[in-house]
Amino acid sequence: RVPTTAEALRTALTGIHAGEKWLTFEEGGMALWLCDLLRPLVQRLLVCDPRENALIGRSAKKRDEWDVRALCRLFRLGELKEIWHSSDPARNAFLLTAETYLQLSKEIVRLKNVLKAWYRRGGVMVRGSTPYSEKGRKAWLAQLPAGPLREGARMHYAVLDTLSTQWEHAWQQLTAQGRAFPEIAR
Repeated sequence: RVPTTAEALRTALTGIHAGEKWLTFEEGGMALWLCDLLRPLVQRLLVCDPRENALIGRSAKKRDEWDVRALCRLFRLGELKEIWHSSDPARNAFLLTAETYLQLSKEIVRLKNVLKAWYRRGGVMVRGSTPYSEKGRKAWLAQLPAGPLREGARMHYAVLDTLSTQWEHAWQQLTAQGRAFPEIAR
């Protein structure tokens, strides 16, 4: 067991005396950071898809010690499904920007669904995209009874406006960063 700090992980890896070091771990929230940190210290690094590791995930012996042994065995056998991670910082920045853009897109859709449900609470059936536009929302808000229902919708619109602004900014960053990659141009 090693604490999840850069110093502890580097010390643990450099403390292993071997002619060749191979390292694998499952994809997760820290995978990008771990790749950047540990790739220079090993000859082979493989980040694997945890959903493909049925022997580990469904094992009756679900403990860290057993998981490590099973992961190492699958690695030696070439049975791990690799998830590619670039060593290029610009590509990793592009990946993070794309993830931000997609997350904001999902949040906007979720919030529009919340607004639609909010209108249904007031007996107003929403159709089309006009309730979400700045021009159309005034007429839609007037259909809601004054009070908490209308004020709640206004608050949701304020969040939608903020998300939309951030989404546009993320799109600008994504397109600007994407110009550096020939496959994006294609």
